[in-house]
Amino acid sequence: MASGPDIDISGLSVVPDNLILRKNIKLRPFPLVLDGSLIWNIESKGWTYKLSCRDSILNGRITVDIREKTLEYRKKLSLPLAGLRFAYLFAGARLQLDSPTHKIKPSYHFGLEMRQGVAEIVKYNTVRVNPQLFLGRIGLETCTDITFKIPKQLLFDSLGGGGRIGSNGDDETWGMNLDLKELNLVLRL
Repeated sequence: MASGPDIDISGLSVVPDNLILRKNIKLRPFPLVLDGSLIWNIESKGWTYKLSCRDSILNGRITVDIREKTLEYRKKLSLPLAGLRFAYLFAGARLQLDSPTHKIKPSYHFGLEMRQGVAEIVKYNTVRVNPQLFLGRIGLETCTDITFKIPKQLLFDSLGGGGRIGSNGDDETWGMNLDLKELNLVLRL
C-alpha cells in the first residue's frame, strides 16, 4: 500500500560553510567581465580562490576553480520553450586538472534562470538551485539539491521495464529530499 509523501531535509546549518570575498571587473572597451572569489572555509580554516572570465559576445564563461582543481568552459543557450523567457541549456566542457588522463568531459544541463539564482536539472529526478539573498553588498548564497522520490514501479513502467524489481516498502514511496550542500556568506567588493 502506498504511503503519503516523504520529505527529508539534510545539511541544514545556521553557520555558513564559507566566507567569500567577491570582486568583478568590467574591462572596457572589451566585452569581458573578470570575476574573482577569495574563499575561506570555516571548518578547515583554509583559503582558496576561483577565477572566471565572462564574455558578452558569446555569453560564455571560462572558470578556473582551485578548490575543485578544474578548468571549465560553459555557454548559456537560450531556449524558446512555450513562452518561458528564462529557459536555458547550459553546455560546456570540463577538464579535471589533477586527473592523470586529462580528458575533457562535456557537460550539459537544462535550467531556468530565476530572479534570485538559477535552477538546473542535474539528474532525471534532481534539481540544483542556487538561491541568493543580498542586502547591498552582503548576502547569502546556497547550493541546494532537491531530489524527488518517484515510485520505482511507476519509473520502470514508464521506461518500459515492466515488472516489479523489489518488494520492500520504499518501492512505492513518493517524496522529496532537500539537501543544503553549501551555505556561503558573501561580501561583494
